Parts: sequence; structure tokens; C-alpha cells
Amino acid sequence: NGESRGFSINTSEPVTLNGIKVSGGVNAAFGEGGGIFAGSSSNLTVSNSSISDNGSASNHYIDGLGIFSRGILTLDNVELRNNNLGSGSNGQALNVKTATILNSVISDNLSTYPYGEGIVHTVGGGSLVVRNSTITGNDQLGLYLDCCNQTGQIYDSTISNNGKGGIFMQQGDLLISGSTISGNSSYGGIKLVSSNLTLINSTISGNESASNVGAGGIQILNALLFEPIEVIISNTTIANNTGVSGGGLRIENVNAKLTAVNVTNSIIAGNTGGDCDLVDNSISIEFDLNNTLIEDGSCDATLTGDPQLGALADNGGSTLTMLPANSSPVVDAGDNTGCGTGLGIEID
Repeated sequence: NGESRGFSINTSEPVTLNGIKVSGGVNAAFGEGGGIFAGSSSNLTVSNSSISDNGSASNHYIDGLGIFSRGILTLDNVELRNNNLGSGSNGQALNVKTATILNSVISDNLSTYPYGEGIVHTVGGGSLVVRNSTITGNDQLGLYLDCCNQTGQIYDSTISNNGKGGIFMQQGDLLISGSTISGNSSYGGIKLVSSNLTLINSTISGNESASNVGAGGIQILNALLFEPIEVIISNTTIANNTGVSGGGLRIENVNAKLTAVNVTNSIIAGNTGGDCDLVDNSISIEFDLNNTLIEDGSCDATLTGDPQLGALADNGGSTLTMLPANSSPVVDAGDNTGCGTGLGIEID
């Protein structure tokens, strides 16, 4: 109604909201939850619903313009759109600790705050699962996983055209499978700080970074003095991204321990600013490259040249991909050995 929050849930009993529309909810002060607030003991499921045009009073900052949850949250077939009610209001569309997001769309949410993301996964060691969902057109970051010890899993989803980048994570573990990260600006597609990454069967394309934030496609910065990190990239295309310091993939150690990188059956090509860049600052980066084409030959690639990729398009599957031509040097250049091992993927 433009005067108060839509729902406040503080019970520990499971609550289900199905087939609802929450619009015009307002948190009139600095705090949490414009449309829905769910406390630390809550177990909330929202399904087949719309959460739109919620926010804060003018010039106020709140966490979770649409939904704020510190308990367990499940969204299934939910749209969170245009949450930014009130001139100058700041915050994120969705602010969660432990959440599962299924078959949902989070789009076109606005904020003047630098971390006014589509989703914020906040401090506290929680977990986030995103499956078969789209995070697109948000004014700031698409997905922000804050420090520390967070886990994020993204399956069969699209994160695209977000104004401040696709994904940003600090000191956590991120798994991305069967997904497309494309058309994101400022921080580029994926930026990780001292975080482990497993990236499989995915496409990172058409992302662009600002001049001071590194690679356009994927940037991984390890700054943890006592903790090594691991990066696994398999059956993935990183193409047509733009960045001043590494267009496609940039991995950098700063006063950190070992960074172990394994890239298998993948394509890194057509990136403005270079395809692959390793910056070890006298600290070891173990880089293992297997059956992978890097067009410009960087990172000591042995398979180079134009992979003849098509445009990002619907080639079957859950997200847009880039199909190589029949004459591409990557055709039949992969290796099925170990494909799916430990990743829950079976060879077809």
C-alpha cells in the first residue's frame, strides 16, 4: 500500500505463501525487508508469486527491497521485478542467508547503492542454490556472495545484462553448471576474491569490465596468506569478453599461497584484452591445461587459433550457448576421460 511492509514472518513454524502478489510494500526506516521480512528462525516458501515495486522510503537504505530473510527461504516460480520504490531508495531485491531459488526471475531491480544487487547472499556461512532461473537487467550486481565461508551453487541458469557485473564472491566456494553469464558490465562476468571455483558446461560471453577491476570474463584474485584455492574449469566457453587487464580469464596471487588451476575441454577465445593472464607475484600458480583451445596462445596453450564459434544462441539446453562450426579445430579435440568424475555428470 506504499505505507508499510507486506509481510513480517517471525515464527519458527514453516510458512508457505502461494499465488500472491506483494507490491508497494515499504520499509519506512533504515532496516530490512520492503516487501517481505523473514526472521532468523523462519522457514519460508514462496511459490507462483510476484514480488514487485517494493522498497524503502525516500533516501533510506534497507537490506532486501523485495525480500529479506535470515532463516531458510525457498522461492519457486517467483518474479522479483522493479523493486526500488521511493526516490533515492537503496538496497537489494533479495537479501538472504540460506536460500534455494527455483524456476524464478529476478530482474530490473534498481538501486543507487553500489551493492544494490539482484541477490545478496550475506555474511554468516549460509548457502545459496539457484536452479533454472534468470537474474537479468538489475542496475547493480546480479549476484553478490559476501564474506566469509559461503557456498553458492548455480545450475542451468542465466545471469545477464546486470549493470555492475554478473557475480562477485569473497572467501567462499562457488559451483556453476550448465549456465550462461553474459552481457554484464563493470565487474564483468565473474569476479572472485580468495574463493574456490568449479565451472562446468557453461558459457561466459560478452561481459565487459571497467578499467580498474580486471578481466571481462573471469577474474580470480587470491589474497589469503595461509589458504590455497582451487579453480576447475571444464567443458566451458569463455569468449568475446572485454577487459583492460585480461579479457577472458585472469588469475592473480597477491601475498597468497598456492592457486591450483585446471582447465579441461574448454575454449577461451576472442577476448579483447587477452584470452588468458596469470599474475603470480612470485607466488606459485599451478596451471594445468588439458584439451583446451586458447585462441591467442597465452598461458602456454598448444591448441590455438580461431575456434569458429557462432553467436550466443539457442542451440538446445537450458541456456544460450555458442556452437562451433563443423570445421572448427575444437571438434573432436576434447577428451571424455574423467568427464563427469566427481561432478555428478554422466557421459551421453
